[in-house]
Amino acid sequence: MLELLRNIMKKSRIQILLTGLLVLFVYKVLFNTSGSLILLVINDAIVVLVFYYLVLVIHELVFRKRNSPIALVFSILILLAISLLLLNISGTFFKGEDNKGLIEFLKNNDSGAILFGFIINTFIIFVLAYSFLVFRELFFLKQRRNLNSYYTALIIFLLLSSFSTVLDEYENLQFIKLALTANTIILITINSARISWIAFLNKKEKRQLLGLTVGMILLFSFYIANSTGNGIVYSTISHFSKTLNHFNLLLSIYGLIYFGFLFFTTLFHLPTAEAYDRKATEVSALQYFSKMINRVLDFKDMLETITEQALNVSNSDHAFIVMEGDSEENVSALKNISLTNANRIYTEYKKKPEGIKQNQVVSYSFDNLLLSKEMNEKVCEVSVTKFKGHNSTSGILFVSRKENIPYDEEEKNLLQTFTDYASIAIENSRLLAESIEKERLEQELLVAREMQLKLLPQKLPESKELEISAVFIPAFEVGGDYYDFFELDEDKLGFVIADVSGKGVSAAFIMAEIRGVFEAMAKPESRPKQTLTNVNKILERSLDKKSFISSIYGYISKRSGEVVFCRAGHPSLMISSISGIEEYIPAGCGLGLTYSDIFETTLEEKCIKLEQDDAIILYTDGITEAKNSESEDFGIQKLKEVIQNNNRETAESLSSAIIKEVTTFSEHNTQHDDITLVIIKWKQKTENK
Repeated sequence: MLELLRNIMKKSRIQILLTGLLVLFVYKVLFNTSGSLILLVINDAIVVLVFYYLVLVIHELVFRKRNSPIALVFSILILLAISLLLLNISGTFFKGEDNKGLIEFLKNNDSGAILFGFIINTFIIFVLAYSFLVFRELFFLKQRRNLNSYYTALIIFLLLSSFSTVLDEYENLQFIKLALTANTIILITINSARISWIAFLNKKEKRQLLGLTVGMILLFSFYIANSTGNGIVYSTISHFSKTLNHFNLLLSIYGLIYFGFLFFTTLFHLPTAEAYDRKATEVSALQYFSKMINRVLDFKDMLETITEQALNVSNSDHAFIVMEGDSEENVSALKNISLTNANRIYTEYKKKPEGIKQNQVVSYSFDNLLLSKEMNEKVCEVSVTKFKGHNSTSGILFVSRKENIPYDEEEKNLLQTFTDYASIAIENSRLLAESIEKERLEQELLVAREMQLKLLPQKLPESKELEISAVFIPAFEVGGDYYDFFELDEDKLGFVIADVSGKGVSAAFIMAEIRGVFEAMAKPESRPKQTLTNVNKILERSLDKKSFISSIYGYISKRSGEVVFCRAGHPSLMISSISGIEEYIPAGCGLGLTYSDIFETTLEEKCIKLEQDDAIILYTDGITEAKNSESEDFGIQKLKEVIQNNNRETAESLSSAIIKEVTTFSEHNTQHDDITLVIIKWKQKTENK
């Protein structure tokens, strides 16, 4: 909506401007304003109206965007030169054989003179409107205070002084015009002295501006000379509008005074321009790094950027970086120097007895250290500073100069500030790389977790005689615990629980291998002791010496409730019944601890007869060794209490009660081991009762 209104306003201003020009032209054709005060006032009022809307249109089209002050000054120079050139060419063209000049031609009231006068004066109005806007833009440019009142006062006096020309016919009122003009010139002088944007130009721009101001002073001087007496500018404009003629004179005086002040201001700023340029470069480099701290940059690109900016900050000829503790071949991010020459400087630096600490810049003077005989490249001054890492220094920045100009304290302080910013940027780049790598590993571990969960039974065996519940909670993304069930025949259901030594990925790989081995070895005709012995023999070919596995393997008869199992170094097997809880810990060492006959001979096979609603409890030490905030273990006794309190519940309810108690007990401590729980509850057939 606002944009629509703005577009409508633009169109209405242009329409009013064009209408005003048409009215002015018709008025010039119909009326001769000389000798009539009323006609003269109406004429000048129309001219002022055209000028006002021309200012609005030019401002909307040209000055909405911020323009360079050099470009603005140059544009006025071109327009003034063009207007003077056109006026002089026109004067020469209309001189004719009878020596009738442009001035005499414009005094005629024929249509040709009126049309030509209208066109050339319309162009002059455009030049004045554009110049007025440029002066306004330059006045407010880079001002630190609100100076609207000063400029408003100047505009008011410009208009009043210009309008006072209608009183030229009355000699007793001439003092009004003189007073207003004098005050206007005073305000012009005051406002012209308020120039603040020069300090923000660099040395090159100040040199350009110096040349432009000389041209502007000459042009405005010539323009003023031709705007009085019988000058061509005066005669051309005064015949068209006396108010416009006086405004033109005042604006020309404004230009002469303003650019006179601008010339001397620029001249005084020129000696300090180089220092300003250097400070601007230094601040720009620091601002760049303050922004770059939060940007995503490749580490190698980061080092290249640091050395490139270091040259600007320290006003040096060469720059390179050596990472702390790295060898010569790891010198990197070289600027204006070869790797061989950088290594020479680094070698000379290491020979120096002085050390260098963090937050310290050290400079060294070399006696014309020759870098390249062919190119006669040498180094006289080297400045060294260290990057600060999170816990230690992470590298060294070298900057050097060809000339024998030592680094002063200001340069060292600036270089240290720059290095502090660079250190943060380097650290962020490293942390980002580590974060990306960590995220990648986490994604891979999540995939591994999903794959490991698929290795565990996706569906528990279903039977009228058995209730089965199983829970697996890894301590990390992947774990080393394992459980499984095997349908050995119609009556026998095999079961296994195992715990691989260690944690994480290595334990998960072994767990995946065990699954395959047990699936291959769990056969109907094999007793638990024989099955574990065969598994141990197979693991000899793949299990390393640092790893072992605790396990319980056995089977249960669905019809009779008979349980036969062997324990290979695993925590006890518990039987929960109405009468109480009984632990079974038959002899047996862990899988992978030994591959001799000792494993088989020490392995004890146990046979138990279950009663109605008895439950087999299999677990890993992640349950009994779960710790609370005081580092106390959950323990076997607390596990028995939970089982005893819930022994009449279903297998699923009993499992949930155990996990809930363990979780509540260790809620203020981190889980440090995998948790696996398997419960098999036997339901005797009705016909066997």
